[in-house]
Parts: sequence; structure tokens; C-alpha cells
Amino acid sequence: MNELNVKIEWCDKNYCASCNDESLNGIVVATSKTLNGIKTEIAEAIVFHIEGCISDGDTLPDWITNHNYELVFDYQFSVIMRMTMEYIPLSVLSRETGINQKQLNHYANGIKTPRKPMRERIMTAVHNIGSQLQVL
Repeated sequence: MNELNVKIEWCDKNYCASCNDESLNGIVVATSKTLNGIKTEIAEAIVFHIEGCISDGDTLPDWITNHNYELVFDYQFSVIMRMTMEYIPLSVLSRETGINQKQLNHYANGIKTPRKPMRERIMTAVHNIGSQLQVL
């Protein structure tokens, strides 16, 4: 089965998804308030786009027109931070990482993107907190 890569990120107050696969003859985008909602919205938007391309007479690969594809989601770090914040307050994450809470908020809102060592530091802290909670 072929794959369509979908990039999901946090934009202002919504999740935003985009699929920029050349097999689609264009870019497909969607927004939603929830993570599950954005997955549904982008899937429906891709189907709508394919139907539009077919009705316009565009040539698409058979695997696209037959809907023989799987969506592969690429979560940007802002989305991972948003998912984390549902369970771990930024104050706790700040204490565990030693990173200023305001800076963590910038990462969560997509205002800034942490470099790899900082992402690893944050994710290590998330895993440590999870391990501590598992013991309970």
C-alpha cells in the first residue's frame, strides 16, 4: 500500500494538516480544534480533492483514484507539546527540564521550534514523569 505523508502542526488555536504529495496534483490542507478531528478532516479533504481532480479530467495514479493509500502522520513538535500538556502541566515540565515555562509555551504554540538537544531533553523529562506515574 502506498503512503501519503501528512504534516500536522499547531497553528494559533487549531491543529493544521497539509499533504503536499506530487501524486495528488496539488496541496491539500485542513484545520480542526482537536487532534482526532484533524485526522478526519484531512482524510475527507484528500478524498474531496481526488474527486475534484477526477471530475476535472486530471490524470492521477491508479493507487490514488482507487483510494489505495495510507495516511502517515508527521507530528511537528508543537503538536507533541500540545498532546503532552493534556496530561502534564507546563509548570511540572518546567521543573523537570529546567526550561523556563514561557519558553515551553513558545514551543507548544509553534512560536519557536526547539533544536534537537532541547527536544530530547523535553522528551526525556516526559518519559521520566511517565515512569514515575507508572510506579504509583
